[in-house]
Amino acid sequence: MLSLYNHIVVQLLVVVCIGLSFKSLPASIANVMRKIVGFGCILLAMVATFYFIKIGFHEMSAANVVPAKLTTNRIQWTILIVIFIPIMYSLGIYGYRAFRGVFDNMEKY
Repeated sequence: MLSLYNHIVVQLLVVVCIGLSFKSLPASIANVMRKIVGFGCILLAMVATFYFIKIGFHEMSAANVVPAKLTTNRIQWTILIVIFIPIMYSLGIYGYRAFRGVFDNMEKY
């Protein structure tokens, strides 16, 4: 499992990716920050997907769990993985688009 420090870092990255408004900054600085945040979103999506699948497979194959609970764990983690993989994929696409500069001219939005 992730430590408390890792949870805080992941939460801060999510807040930065979602909550920053660059309208009050000069355009050149805002564009560079968007590229940095986009690269951070790409990394966050890859790392979160890796750890989510790793923890999910570990929980689905836990040896010290009662067999009835193991079936419930398998169903639960299968549903969670199926739901969250597309979410992480879209976060990666958003990061890729931000890194490539699609959102550089935010005045037209």
